[in-house]
Amino acid sequence: MEKAKSLLSFGNETDLFDHLSSLDRQAKMHLLLVFQVAVLQFGAWRAEAAAVFAHFMVSNSHAYTTADWTSEIQLAQAAHIDAFALNIAYAEGDDQSIANAFQVASSLGFRLFFSFDYAGNGPW
Repeated sequence: MEKAKSLLSFGNETDLFDHLSSLDRQAKMHLLLVFQVAVLQFGAWRAEAAAVFAHFMVSNSHAYTTADWTSEIQLAQAAHIDAFALNIAYAEGDDQSIANAFQVASSLGFRLFFSFDYAGNGPW
């Protein structure tokens, strides 16, 4: 443990590597644990600042009702998804289904945005 604490007193990069190689197994495990906790804390902080979204294929939702959209959005929210990127190709969308999606999303505090697919059905 003392060797792990003294790691902060290295003079240069060579001293650091020499010092690391001289640590016993327990000290190395302690340093590894400290490093992992630091990475996890940084990762958790980073995840809170970022939005999570999932691609949703509009071509699969032509017959969706508001009940279907409610179910899909609630499942997404339960999985901590913040938004759907509605993947849509030219002349592919069902206006009523998409209108239902935006109506339900608004009522549930969920976000939607379009992801225009240029690969299908020609150019926009």
